[in-house]
Amino acid sequence: MARKRGGIGAVGKAMARFFHPSKEVEAKCLQEGKTYKSHVLEDAIIIGRETCRINRKNQLAYQCRLPFMDDNKVYAIVCSNMTIIEEGATPFNDEAAATPILRDDSIELRGSQVNASPSVNHDRDTLAADMARLRAEGIEVDTEQPAPENITNEPLLSREVGESSHMSKTC
Repeated sequence: MARKRGGIGAVGKAMARFFHPSKEVEAKCLQEGKTYKSHVLEDAIIIGRETCRINRKNQLAYQCRLPFMDDNKVYAIVCSNMTIIEEGATPFNDEAAATPILRDDSIELRGSQVNASPSVNHDRDTLAADMARLRAEGIEVDTEQPAPENITNEPLLSREVGESSHMSKTC
């Protein structure tokens, strides 16, 4: 089952110990003879969402009103600690349903045996034919000769033959 989305006006439930400020919620639970640590508060109405500092960490939290608490105070609860019972009319931006991506069976999958680029062929005959076609179109084709700017008159080795790079020490 997909998780329901929160939003302004959504209704959720959570354990009483997760609501902040917790001292007031704990006092109300004890006053009514309910166990604070395991009592579930239902019908919490979400009125907003913001980043709050809870347990020395900045966490994304819902701002709620609790009918259980007879005051009009706003309580905070970390979003992951609340279960949404009824979705709100306007979901938050990041909780909006993403459009599902449907798979099209006509599209070949990666790893199929179809040659993705049939024009790429490393056959010498095809390469020669491609070079001839390009030359006929007036395009200058590079050959396997080095480019003129890369030709140097210096020898490839900087040291003479017989010269060793290792020095031996004689006693």
